[in-house]
Amino acid sequence: MIVGQEELSKIRGENAGKRIVLLKGTFDLLHPGHVNRMRAAKSLGDILVVFVKCDEVLRRKGAGRPVEDEGQRAAVVDAVRYVDYTVIANRKVDVGIEGVPEHEREQYLRYYKMISDLRPDVLVKPEKELPRVLSELYREIGTSIHVLEETPGVSTTMLIDKIRRSDEYAGGTHLPKPTETGGHMIKTAIGQDSHRFAAGGTGKPLVLAGVEFDGEDPLEANSDGDVVLHAVTRAVSGITTVDVLGPKTKEFLGAGITDSRVYLEEALKDLRGTIAHVSVSIECSRPRITPKIPEMRDSLSSLLKTDGQNIGITATSGEGLTEAGKGNAVSVLAVLTVDCS
Repeated sequence: MIVGQEELSKIRGENAGKRIVLLKGTFDLLHPGHVNRMRAAKSLGDILVVFVKCDEVLRRKGAGRPVEDEGQRAAVVDAVRYVDYTVIANRKVDVGIEGVPEHEREQYLRYYKMISDLRPDVLVKPEKELPRVLSELYREIGTSIHVLEETPGVSTTMLIDKIRRSDEYAGGTHLPKPTETGGHMIKTAIGQDSHRFAAGGTGKPLVLAGVEFDGEDPLEANSDGDVVLHAVTRAVSGITTVDVLGPKTKEFLGAGITDSRVYLEEALKDLRGTIAHVSVSIECSRPRITPKIPEMRDSLSSLLKTDGQNIGITATSGEGLTEAGKGNAVSVLAVLTVDCS
């Protein structure tokens, strides 16, 4: 049954004593991986409630998304026999919680009230770190977290690519290929930056992709030294041809602005198009990057206003062949792909 967000409290009340399981997703072009996830989720309780992400969120995945609008996606999800209730998460509600980090604010506004009303017994989620505010909410209401790996070899993106390769879409509608003429243009740019670790204490934290690494030495820079955001900013400038890390940076520093997120936001003002993908490669022997990748991805997702699935972050020590690999610096290479159609 498709219900509105305002009915979640009623669902909880009518199912007192029953185990409610929550599953959240986009479900754009339903495939076996989605059905497997729903089957596994339903096996964990009595009632399965599915939150379907709205069109506004899916548009950040890039051009052509969503393939189906939120109403159609909800209707298909609701037709799956394992699903008891389907809810489109298309309203934001601010319940006045203080200190919500910017990179968590989108999910907080969309889901905090919904989760509070439903009070699920189980949350089924992929292997991805939850935003702090929602994680604390689940802990407060006693929701157990069940991590479920995605079905390998199948995804909506893979289906779309397969359709594009065959030049056909169900019903005969043609999906344009990225390389087609007629105004459809893909641009790619590379950005790079490196900074040494500061000698001695500076009182500044180490910041990468807008995320602080507690207990680590900071990088030497007039700004906060966020080499990840500097590399991404340079990649954006490679698309727009408007140099930000230069003359405009001096203006910001002169005004006392050292937050590299401001520099990236300035560069994005001239970007015309949809971010299709960002790949960030970090070379260093310290700090440990991998445990922080989910938080870094969420931060970049918020700053770039694109879905986290469009952001890839990898790390390497480079076998200790460079200053970064030897632990003296951090070096970052960013590749940005933008649909400029």
